[in-house]
Amino acid sequence: MLNLNSYDKEYLIECLKNGKDIPAEYKYALFPTKQKEYELVYAGKARKEDILADNEEAKAVPLQIEKVFNGEKYPLAAKDWHNLLVFGDNLQILKTFYKNEDELVKGKVKGKVKLIYIDPPFASDEEFTTTTSGSRAYVDKKKGAEFIEFLRRRLVVAKELLAPDGSIFVQLDQKKGHYVKMVLDEIFGEGNLVNEIIWHFRTYQGQVKSYYPRKHNVIYWYRNIDHPKFNLIYSDNQEDTVDAQRWKDFIV
Repeated sequence: MLNLNSYDKEYLIECLKNGKDIPAEYKYALFPTKQKEYELVYAGKARKEDILADNEEAKAVPLQIEKVFNGEKYPLAAKDWHNLLVFGDNLQILKTFYKNEDELVKGKVKGKVKLIYIDPPFASDEEFTTTTSGSRAYVDKKKGAEFIEFLRRRLVVAKELLAPDGSIFVQLDQKKGHYVKMVLDEIFGEGNLVNEIIWHFRTYQGQVKSYYPRKHNVIYWYRNIDHPKFNLIYSDNQEDTVDAQRWKDFIV
């Protein structure tokens, strides 16, 4: 225990004997932080070990094939592998991939994913519907620490699925992006931030005019361990030149 004199120790023993709450200022003296620099602390933050150990409510679930699309029309990209569209709670599905026991994905996903792109809820406190039928698509009602932990648990498991040279892209807006970047630094390591990509868009009709309008979202790009392969695809526009190094897209 650090920075505790005899008075502190006697006071703490007295609190424990009489069932009194221990003042918050003793937290780091009793439990020194193991982080090198900083971390995001908030209510309800689970230990990484507990998330991966499947000790919470969302647990791995068995996979079941419902439909096969064009199964005989197109050859397999790899032996015994079909691309999957999985319907269900994404945390449960991520844990199923992590456990690596289901025959559909055993030895085929965990540690082999080259790219993960997520466009999670933005803590907008809204319900979204489909444009065609008007039925409810998803609910974005989680706020504050609950939202951060909702996303962090998925990111913790997702990292375990990436190949050593895999990448993850996380798109967010101005409301929670700065918090989630700290979470990404914690999970992947600050040194593994490849870039912060700005997706700029036009002002949309009816946007509020009483302040500068929101004009971009942010996409955080992190690598896992090794540097990912980065291929430039150049525009076929005749104005583009090799010297200018202008390009319109990329593949990781």
